[in-house]
Amino acid sequence: MISHQTPYYDCCTYGVGAADASGYWGHLYNGTIRIHRASADVGIKDIYLGVMHQELGMECGTSGIEGIFGINLLSSTAYVQKPQGWSRTHVGSCPSSQPTSKFANPLMQYIHKNEDKTQLGIYWSGEVGQREGRLYLGNAALQNPYFDEAAARSIGGAKLNMAGNYNVYIQTMEYGGRSHDIQCRGNDWNCVFDTGTSTLSVTQDMYDEMMKSRSGELVINLESVDGGLVKLRFDVGILVEKSWVEPCSMFILGLPLRAFYYTVMDVTDNVLYFSPMAKYFAAVNQNSSRVLV
Repeated sequence: MISHQTPYYDCCTYGVGAADASGYWGHLYNGTIRIHRASADVGIKDIYLGVMHQELGMECGTSGIEGIFGINLLSSTAYVQKPQGWSRTHVGSCPSSQPTSKFANPLMQYIHKNEDKTQLGIYWSGEVGQREGRLYLGNAALQNPYFDEAAARSIGGAKLNMAGNYNVYIQTMEYGGRSHDIQCRGNDWNCVFDTGTSTLSVTQDMYDEMMKSRSGELVINLESVDGGLVKLRFDVGILVEKSWVEPCSMFILGLPLRAFYYTVMDVTDNVLYFSPMAKYFAAVNQNSSRVLV
């Protein structure tokens, strides 16, 4: 592994200065990775891969999760300076200078070269363990048991901002008969679609209400590509029971969304598609006569 180490560092921090600040840093390595597929293994040559040397608050080692599967569009954090001020209990800083280089993400590099369509579909069962999730690339993202084209079309395609991160445009969140306006600021990390986060973020007052009632329905309204709304519905009882919701001023649609919706990211057309997962919506329908799709 040392022979593949480059002089570059990858580093990223979140919420610096806050009590729950998190982040990571580590070396970038150059080489070949192999991905196992049912038909045949795939080798991706000459890629740059970041390996965390140190992390805090990044889910690693908690709840059976041992790491995050980063599918960012471009590594924009390739520094030659080593990050400073990190300890076992304290998030340090990333280099203040601009990143030295940018390297293509391995998965993006693969699908651009080998697939007709640049689409990624992520399935998650809602459980932690072996074979509880799958990643589909290219045409396979729309041709698998989890994607219901009619249901996804009924929900609509959500606008996706591909400025380095998976930025979305949350318009409002609804819960307990109240609608909360959400301010998403374009390219900022303010409204983000992120599988590497283990919760859905809501406002503090919404969270307080959920903890009291432990029931009802959360509706997150995203801006659609046609200017309308894409409505995503979540059973609050399930969110609270599984600790899948938390208050935060930065609104992140994390991994729990995938338990309710199989999601396809079309990174060519900048669109998100959502197909309801029968397991979770069946549980909701047992206690409600609402039409969820």
